[in-house]
Amino acid sequence: MIRLPEALQPAEGLPQPAREVPAELAVFYASGSGPHWLVYEVARDFMSAPRGFAVVAIWPDDSDVLELNSAYEYDGIQYLEDGSMAERGCFLWSPSPWDAGPDTQHILLSLPGRRCEWLCRKMELAEVLYHQSSAAAALRHWLATH
Repeated sequence: MIRLPEALQPAEGLPQPAREVPAELAVFYASGSGPHWLVYEVARDFMSAPRGFAVVAIWPDDSDVLELNSAYEYDGIQYLEDGSMAERGCFLWSPSPWDAGPDTQHILLSLPGRRCEWLCRKMELAEVLYHQSSAAAALRHWLATH
């Protein structure tokens, strides 16, 4: 395990993302007060297990910042040649290097080959969907049934 800065801690309540390349990701960006929906592929204990996709609600703050395939680099984080973080997972920056307000969370999601960041009031796991062909299919299913 790679040592991360103390200000970057694993986000509680979210499953670990898949470590396989490419890791599946889909986003539905709802303008206004949200929520936005993030779906990412979760890690499996063994390859014969069904694929799972975490459906996460993101409640935006006033800035409503969402950065997909982020190019920002921070001190204390180890990056790979493709710009992604060496450590995988969903992390919470506290305090945020983006000068976020006290009621704002700065979230960083590190997947194989990509890194996403957003500022939000809160985020919460809605469900883990299984037996979907992709993150996009899981997101379409979620939106159609909720």
